[in-house]
Amino acid sequence: TMNTQPTAGAPVAYQADSHGGFFTTSLFWDCQCEDEYIHPYSQIECPACGARREQSSNSHVDEVICQALEWQLDPDLVRQVAEAIPYGDPDLEADEGPLVEQYENASRMHDDDWMDAAYEDGVSGWSDDF
Repeated sequence: TMNTQPTAGAPVAYQADSHGGFFTTSLFWDCQCEDEYIHPYSQIECPACGARREQSSNSHVDEVICQALEWQLDPDLVRQVAEAIPYGDPDLEADEGPLVEQYENASRMHDDDWMDAAYEDGVSGWSDDF
């Protein structure tokens, strides 16, 4: 059986992408609305657009925190999200680690091979970082 309740252990997850990644939270989800699209996990369906939680993606942590007051999101849940951010980073910039550094360097050089090189380093053992 799959537990669909958010777990206290991992309310925030890191999602890597080519821009350095971002954090999402299982405590909120996004519907299809243009405005006020963030819903608490306890709400199963958006009354405005009809989107359902199980077919929707988890909310971005930075959006939850930015919109918390204006959209009157549950302050207890927002606090749990904020406390779960790794290293308590208030800027939510996922900009640590060798992959991001290599990506930023490659971006400046307009070099798209950075990801292949990063993984090859890890596999080949030529890099001292691993």
